[in-house]
Order: sequence, then structure tokens, then C-alpha cells
Amino acid sequence: MPDKKREYAGRGAIYRRHANASLHLERQPDGSVRGRCYLFAYNGKPGELPHMADCARYEDTLVKTPEGWRFQHRRLFMDGTTFRPPRV
Repeated sequence: MPDKKREYAGRGAIYRRHANASLHLERQPDGSVRGRCYLFAYNGKPGELPHMADCARYEDTLVKTPEGWRFQHRRLFMDGTTFRPPRV
């Protein structure tokens, strides 16, 4: 990320990693697929162990199109976050 963007985001040298886990897919009678998974996001500084910053759950509806499977709808349910908007 360019330095100006990092500065604006208030992150400095902090990096962010995220992972999705426990993916569950279920075909629906109309041919769509309902999916859900968990999101875990971590912040860290170079040389230090990262800490959990966000925990959430996605609930999705996917549909098959001529171009392949596409998200029709995605909802995010936050369990918790350490996010604080930067002061401008």
C-alpha cells in the first residue's frame, strides 16, 4: 500500500491478514446455493505476533450464470471488531 494511503488509514507499518473458515454450502431447490463461513482478521507489526482484530460471519447466496457461479447476495454479521475510524 502506498505510504500516503497507509498514513490516511492510520495503520503505519501495521499489516492485515484475514482468513475464512468452516465453509458450508447447501444447494437450494431453485438451483442457487446458500453458503456461510467465518471471517477472522488479524493486525500485526513486522516481527511481532499478530492479534485478532475482527471476527464475523458471512451468509451468501450464489447463483449460476452463463459466466459461472456468482454472488447474488452477501451479508456480513460482525461478532466483534477493534476498528476505529481514523481522525481526519
